[in-house]
Amino acid sequence: MKKLKKPNLFVVGAAKCGTTALYKFLSLHPEVYMSPIKEPHFFSKDIRYSNFSYQYKRRNYFNSKKYFSKEKLDYMQIAFIENEEDYMSLFKDSTREKYLGEISNGYLISKNAYQEIYNFNQDAKIIMILRNPLERAFSHWRQENRSGFSKSNSFYNDIIYDYSLNDEQWGGKSNTYVQLGLYSKQIKKYLNLFPKSNIKVLFYDDLVSKPIELRKDLFKFLNIKDIDIDFSERHNSDFEGRNSLIKNLFKKYRSVDHKMKYWIPNFIKSISKKLLFKQKSERIEIVGDEKIKLKKLFLSDIMLVEDILNVNLEKWK
Repeated sequence: MKKLKKPNLFVVGAAKCGTTALYKFLSLHPEVYMSPIKEPHFFSKDIRYSNFSYQYKRRNYFNSKKYFSKEKLDYMQIAFIENEEDYMSLFKDSTREKYLGEISNGYLISKNAYQEIYNFNQDAKIIMILRNPLERAFSHWRQENRSGFSKSNSFYNDIIYDYSLNDEQWGGKSNTYVQLGLYSKQIKKYLNLFPKSNIKVLFYDDLVSKPIELRKDLFKFLNIKDIDIDFSERHNSDFEGRNSLIKNLFKKYRSVDHKMKYWIPNFIKSISKKLLFKQKSERIEIVGDEKIKLKKLFLSDIMLVEDILNVNLEKWK
């Protein structure tokens, strides 16, 4: 393998906050090379396949030998790479790009990824994108519910139960609906270690409402040319089957052993998604006392984030 420079761009999360969109946009910039596995999770040493629940293992089966044997590496959404040689192979097709980057949402909640990344490359650029934590949790739950992995069809009941498990382990017994949105400690770990000039915090609301301004801000941070990439395009948006039959079949498909799904080509998955599914609004379908109770789970942490970043997050409250 040719000698590669070290990856030097890491989008560390948060999950369900627009990281897939950022991946697509950064991939289109000629000065940036992004890993073909969007989320390789190499530096989150505490997030490992061997620690996952049985259900999460089935969902995230990864045949590394087969994948890395290919001359051209296919796009994959998520994997958990443990071998450094495999990790560096993700960047083997890079040329003279200014940045070699990847996006692993688990790096934000991980107990050690921030230190591992720093040990690997102290000059790395770190990007975070944050979203109203209740909206983030709802989007997360909707994904689980759509796929047949939620406890019930009640967002409120599921999030309260999940939080009661008191488990912050990615891929463990909890879905970490609440924990992934408690950003203050997650942000501080990076701010306390990396130079502040190397860290950029973005907001999902800006990605939706002010995509051009966000694009300019991001490219300025990276000191790369501001080219006209449409940041308003939706990626990885919430979707549902076009009828009840498709919804039920999809849940069955998602619940089977992932070893079988691994062999289905990406282009077939892409075509099937367009034909069989439709985009669904991510508006939180919960009101009254239940919504107030859920907001209280995040309120004190939102206030801490405001202080840490010196921003006004009144809309989140």
